Amino acid sequence: MIKLLIADDEKIERDALRYIVQKGCASIDEIEEAVNGREAFEKSLRFHPDIIFLDIKMPGLNGIESARQIRKSIPHAKARCVINANALPGGNSTVRTMEPRRNTNRPVSTINRIMKVAI
Repeated sequence: MIKLLIADDEKIERDALRYIVQKGCASIDEIEEAVNGREAFEKSLRFHPDIIFLDIKMPGLNGIESARQIRKSIPHAKARCVINANALPGGNSTVRTMEPRRNTNRPVSTINRIMKVAI
């Protein structure tokens, strides 16, 4: 059973990501949502997601700081924090996985490629 937490301040983005994941990733069993980095941090403490999609630009606590706090507060957690920036020059998305020994930037064009990086 794989749990996913989606954190984005834009409801349309959360809804779109949820839809794509539900249609294309049968291995995801539970999906929770957060509207900002603070809520993502708080939900990660009780939901224990395996994968966390974080938008970079969110009000209050941004995606990068949220990922840092999650890693610091729950170092034994198996969650992989995937940070997505949609507003990069050239319209490319970048995914950054925040893990203790693996920290890579990868360009992606589809959610399926993101899931391959994350799982």
